[in-house]
Amino acid sequence: MSSTATQLLPLVGAASIAVGATVVLVVRRSAAPRRDARRSASIARDVLLGISVVAVVVVTLMPSPGVASSRELVNLVPLRTISSLVGESVDAAVPLRNVVLNVLLFVPFGFLVGLRTRADRRVAVACAAGVALSLVIEGVQWLALPGRAVDVDDVLLNTVGAVSGALVAALASRAPRRG
Repeated sequence: MSSTATQLLPLVGAASIAVGATVVLVVRRSAAPRRDARRSASIARDVLLGISVVAVVVVTLMPSPGVASSRELVNLVPLRTISSLVGESVDAAVPLRNVVLNVLLFVPFGFLVGLRTRADRRVAVACAAGVALSLVIEGVQWLALPGRAVDVDDVLLNTVGAVSGALVAALASRAPRRG
């Protein structure tokens, strides 16, 4: 098996698990009698949440060729990478892009988790889910994907994205309904 294929195995496995879990949720929900439009909306949210997880997994676990070992690219000091990018980068867009993309990547996930959660626990559950998903991704990168950096700053930024999405879900659920 080629090294690229070996690097893609964790990605394919994680994506398969996410897609499989989504299919199970959809089948389980669709097997129950449909009561009203809320049931359909719930199924749609579950499917979108599954797609969101798959998208996050695909984007974050893509192999990066040409870098030595992920064990050499570990940062466990909060804000170290962000501050070094800001201080050392010639192009101001580089740190901005890193921060914005890490946050934006988890906003849909946090939004959809927020929609699936009771209003009084929405932000806490999205925060915990964002931390958990981000830690799993960083762990897979460290264990199985040479060349991918493992960075606590990514976990922090991903969590900010998940919480931001949950806050948007809270605002959306409070908006007046039409019709």
